Amino acid sequence: MSRLHAGAAAALAPGTWKVVVANGVPIVVLNCEGTWYAFLDRCPHAAAPLSLGRLRGDELTCARHGWSFDVTTGASIPNNPAFGLKQFPVVVDGGELFIVLGP
Repeated sequence: MSRLHAGAAAALAPGTWKVVVANGVPIVVLNCEGTWYAFLDRCPHAAAPLSLGRLRGDELTCARHGWSFDVTTGASIPNNPAFGLKQFPVVVDGGELFIVLGP
C-alpha cells in the first residue's frame, strides 16, 4: 500500500487542515471533530483549491463559488454524484497521519 506521510496527528487540531503534495498533486487533509479526512485539493465544480475554503462542522465550503461538501462522505450538498470529492483514506499510525494513495 502506498502511503504519504502528512505529519503528526496532534499537530492538526479539530477544524483545521493542511495541504500535502503527492507527485505534484495537492491533497488537503483535515481534522473534523477528531476524525481525519483527505481529498484532492480541487473543487470538482471549478477546480478551485478547497484549502482556501472554510470548514464548519462536517461541511467544507469552496471559497470560489460557495459549493459545499460533506467531509464524512465527500458528497456535494445537496448531493449531486457528478460533483463528489476525490477522497483518500487516512490512517493514524504511531501518532502520525498517513494518506493512503493506492495499493
